[in-house]
Amino acid sequence: MGESLSRTDYLFLQEFLRERIGHELGEGKEYLVMSRLGPVAESTNLASVASLFEVLRSKRYFALENSVCEAMLTCETSFFRNPSAFERLRLTVLPELLERRRAERRLRIWSAGCSTGQEAYSIAMLLLENFPEVRFWDVKILGTDLAERVLESARRGEYSQSEVGRGLPDSYLKTYFASRKHRWALDASVTQLVKFEKQNLLSLYQLNEEFDVIFIRNVLIYFATEPRIRIFQGLRRMIRDDGYLFLGESETIIGQGEDFRFAEAGMDFYRPTLR
Repeated sequence: MGESLSRTDYLFLQEFLRERIGHELGEGKEYLVMSRLGPVAESTNLASVASLFEVLRSKRYFALENSVCEAMLTCETSFFRNPSAFERLRLTVLPELLERRRAERRLRIWSAGCSTGQEAYSIAMLLLENFPEVRFWDVKILGTDLAERVLESARRGEYSQSEVGRGLPDSYLKTYFASRKHRWALDASVTQLVKFEKQNLLSLYQLNEEFDVIFIRNVLIYFATEPRIRIFQGLRRMIRDDGYLFLGESETIIGQGEDFRFAEAGMDFYRPTLR
């Protein structure tokens, strides 16, 4: 019979995740916890998940704390996920911003919670495909995530057949990828636009950058209310007054403070509230 998770350890993990990364672990996810933390315990030569919690309680073991946080993250992404957001970006947001930035020829876009990088690279390919003049601009797309394991994958810029088969148009595959030993490698014209960094969204003050567009989609649904509001406040400090914010389809600014407003009536992208 397999190991079970005690109620005491479950409550400890809930508070641990709230404190470290702001995530809200709901009820009834014991199986998920065991399936994700079992390999962490094994990789650190601990006898059981219960032993893992004993170590977490007894001392500041930062490597283990980081491993637990990373293991409990849900890292799900794909190329051009939720295509309507990319249509808004292509048809409305980028034409407006490129016109406004024409004098400075500088553009900054942030993909928060980027996982293995498909969203950031999708933005880069969309730019190159539809706005070729940006090849001569100062363009930076920043992808951030808390999990170093997914960032390492993103930095490689190589994807499996199943990964490029999820959401990536065939024309983009032919133009921006090369086949490499049963994997698909992105062209340097794309990867040179994108940089990846580790980032805890509870520590946004560490990012010293101001962005024209922020994508933080399907990320905030995992946060408790109080840290989510703090994150919105941090996002407002980091976005230009005429910038745009994109959330996931099931996420909203409603009830999250007054830092953002709807860009257009009935539309699911947002503008910062003027200071």
